[in-house]
Amino acid sequence: MELLKLEGVTYLYEGTANGISDIHFMASEGDFIAVVGKNGAGKSTLLNLLSGIYRPQAGTITCPPELTYHDLGISTQKQSIDWYLNVHDNIRLGAVLTGMHKKEADQATDAISEILELSDLYQRSPDSLSGGQQQRVQVARALVHNPRIMLLDEPTAGLDFRYSQRLFAYLQEKCRKERHLILVSSHDLAMLEDYCTKILYLDQGRQLYFGEMNAFLDSHQVMREISVSFSGDLSERLRETLSHAGASVDDQSVVFTESDSINLNQIIGSLLKEVPITGIESKRIGLKDIMLQREEGLK
Repeated sequence: MELLKLEGVTYLYEGTANGISDIHFMASEGDFIAVVGKNGAGKSTLLNLLSGIYRPQAGTITCPPELTYHDLGISTQKQSIDWYLNVHDNIRLGAVLTGMHKKEADQATDAISEILELSDLYQRSPDSLSGGQQQRVQVARALVHNPRIMLLDEPTAGLDFRYSQRLFAYLQEKCRKERHLILVSSHDLAMLEDYCTKILYLDQGRQLYFGEMNAFLDSHQVMREISVSFSGDLSERLRETLSHAGASVDDQSVVFTESDSINLNQIIGSLLKEVPITGIESKRIGLKDIMLQREEGLK
């Protein structure tokens, strides 16, 4: 079932060309969408539009008529927890504002707090928490009412790997079992690659790609990361040649991304003239490397 549709959505900040332009995609229940792009690409602008914080200057954003604002769960980059409430009441407020009764709100608060390991912090004030703890409280308040559409802008900022993984695993279950729709922006590209099913790739406010994450990754696997190990010493001249070509050279290996300017046969041929090769490994290119390569190509 389609939950969100954008057609030609544009929003530019006054007096600038910054923002987003002509964004178009359709998202369905069960989609876990990574919103990616370098700083200034328009990720936060898009999520703010979907959240209702901004209104499109052109184009339309539509969803099924039975959905209400309470079906949204929103966590912005800007800290939005209430400093005069303790942790428990901050989270519970997210449930109460959507109309939950007292018992239901208490149960929902306890459930999301257990997942994000916040129960022991219930009586603490926000200003006594670390940045990562504050972030967990904000995300918990956004998700406590179990919204059908979740819009999360950098939800793992300040979180260590364990908490980030726990959150993404929870979000993945929401998509798989309850068919929620999630759009998430994060600098943790490895986490997005591991958990998200689709990707929306923005650059300078333009939509470069929207589709399946696996298809996006597979389409870039012509560029492999290859590691060639060797024994012996390389000449300084060869080290410099390899480095200038984009390879990383240490005492016992050469690591590079295969491309038009440098390929496996060239590396092997150069190495065999000086040292014995002891092994060759090829690794799938990840989302981080793909984005770096694409951004270099866009310059």
